Amino acid sequence: MKHGTANAWLLVACLWAGCACAQAPGDDSASIRALRVYRITTQRMLASCSDVIAPRRFIRTTAAALGEYRACAARALEDSGTRLEAVVRTLAMGDSVRALREYHAAFVRALAGVQPQQDEPGSAYDERQTYLFHRLAHAWARFELAETVAQ
Repeated sequence: MKHGTANAWLLVACLWAGCACAQAPGDDSASIRALRVYRITTQRMLASCSDVIAPRRFIRTTAAALGEYRACAARALEDSGTRLEAVVRTLAMGDSVRALREYHAAFVRALAGVQPQQDEPGSAYDERQTYLFHRLAHAWARFELAETVAQ
């Protein structure tokens, strides 16, 4: 497995491990299920789109790979946006919704950041990915805090 792909999967695993929602673990309400599905969808799509580009970035990103990444990103944005709205409908308006929308904005930035910049060294790419994933994890933590305070 290439270094960049391993980093992407490691970061996704760390994000996934923190997927405990603020509500009680035994609570299986529609709201909790929708939230879990949304979170898993964003993580899965980010990993999938990263895999399209990451192994090729050290060689040179081909036009075909870039097209495949853009199609993946478009699907991810559409799917995650639909799932986000489903979750928002189940939450009480306020800080929780605002924090979840901020998480979504961090997801969109991380997804856009998967595409390597022209002539970007591998180390700069890895650093940028680490920063974007870190911001995404913090955004989710802020959402969980907002949910805890709202209870």
